[in-house]
Amino acid sequence: MGPKLDNGNGNGGSSSSLSDPDPNSKLDWIIAKLSKLDTLEEKLDKVSNDLRGDVNKIETKLDQQGARLVRLERQVRKRNIIWMGVQEQKDGGTDDKACIVALVRNEMKLEFSESDIEEIYRIGIRADGKNRPICMELKSLAIKKAIIAAKGSLAPLTIMVKEDIPPEERERRKQRWEERQKQLSMEPKKRLLSSPGMKQPEKKGTPVNSKNGQ
Repeated sequence: MGPKLDNGNGNGGSSSSLSDPDPNSKLDWIIAKLSKLDTLEEKLDKVSNDLRGDVNKIETKLDQQGARLVRLERQVRKRNIIWMGVQEQKDGGTDDKACIVALVRNEMKLEFSESDIEEIYRIGIRADGKNRPICMELKSLAIKKAIIAAKGSLAPLTIMVKEDIPPEERERRKQRWEERQKQLSMEPKKRLLSSPGMKQPEKKGTPVNSKNGQ
């Protein structure tokens, strides 16, 4: 018997080669990985939805708390009024109180005294040449209403008086005022188009002042 030929592997005549990986096993491995990714994605979606729900709840609570704070602030400011343009004196509160009492008595013609004032103070930081607004808390809501009702008597002066309202409420009132002004600006056009004094165009083919079809 002749010698066995070397097949180049140095193993004489034995031909042992590594087998290729099983295609089915590789496919199963890919499917398992994809399944894990799907599971992870589902968990991430759940976490994201939960977080979104929590954020919505927090935003709702913040809105509710904000509305509650506005109501509380409105209640605190209920008896306050703001004076604008009152000359600022060196003595501050004492002179301001006397000045306001004089304004209410002499210009508004209302019965008023320092005992009707609960608290009075300037708003902001003092600056030369600038009259800071005065915030005045009154002891009675009726006195406040009377002063607000008589504020028109201050028209000849450079002094104004207004209610002390929260910024949010002031913004809402401003929006309502702007909407009202817009509606009023449209009303003259409507009245012009529907004015009873305007002669309506005659319909063609219809005789004017016809009697009995003549």
